[in-house]
Amino acid sequence: PGDVERLVEDELVFPYPFAGMSLQKIWWEDLLQTVQVKFNRGSELSRFFNVPSGEDINASGKPFFIFVDKGQPLSKYTTFTTNVRRELESWVWKQMHVEVTFVNKHSHPVELYWINGGKGNHLKTLQPGEVRNENTMLSHEFYARDDRVDRWDGSPGRNKLSENSA
Repeated sequence: PGDVERLVEDELVFPYPFAGMSLQKIWWEDLLQTVQVKFNRGSELSRFFNVPSGEDINASGKPFFIFVDKGQPLSKYTTFTTNVRRELESWVWKQMHVEVTFVNKHSHPVELYWINGGKGNHLKTLQPGEVRNENTMLSHEFYARDDRVDRWDGSPGRNKLSENSA
């Protein structure tokens, strides 16, 4: 293999971490199809995705990555090139954004929290019937709870999941 192929396999360790089970309990193959293609000569497909020539890729020392959202036409692709593993991981995560809709169907206010580092970060208190759309990353966790919970003695306190949480 050439230098770029060695970089992909040995330093970027592609497709890790986007293969198998993630730390967030995501089975990647349900979400991503990862393919590594050793590229030497142009083809109809490489021209479709505007992949640089093999000589240009080798000269840059950076592999060429293509991402298409599931269910979208191939013409809606995004490309990225890097030789730094953290940059690749960050870019792939950004491609997997989602929009979540929260609806308060209760007759009382509900607090909405985003969980980060074992602590609930208050996003908003949803009034009865209120709707909130949240743009987030695939692995982010949220919880909602009755706004009246912390109005009793012995409450663990706002923004806490339990007495022992951070």
